[in-house]
Amino acid sequence: MFRDLQRIPRRDHHLPADDNPHIVYQVACRRRQQLAMWMRSGHSPLHADLHRHGLRPSSFCERCTMAPEDRQHFLFECPRFATERQTHIVPLLRRISADRGMPLLPSDVSVLDYVLHHEYIQDTVNYVMATGRFHCRS
Repeated sequence: MFRDLQRIPRRDHHLPADDNPHIVYQVACRRRQQLAMWMRSGHSPLHADLHRHGLRPSSFCERCTMAPEDRQHFLFECPRFATERQTHIVPLLRRISADRGMPLLPSDVSVLDYVLHHEYIQDTVNYVMATGRFHCRS
């Protein structure tokens, strides 16, 4: 029954309008796809997301207790992941800046959109995997 159904391409709403609307994720394995989906959708095991759904009493980061653990904090601010950030996110921001022809800083409003864009999601997933923050099944 399900074999006869065609896969219907889903629109990725994070892509700019001039990009191919049928590209969802171009990542290699299931675990990486899951991590990409979590980061792109905002429905991840980060404490702010779990707290928003009533699954956690607090949204604050357990590693630093400085701020709610949302995508912005996890990717750019948490001091616990400074080493991984230097290895993965800082070079990614340099690459995005070079592609754009202007500097992109972690404090820029659009920085989250850029690091989660389909062109750069592989590098963002590399950072997520390096942190070991998410323990998901492959």
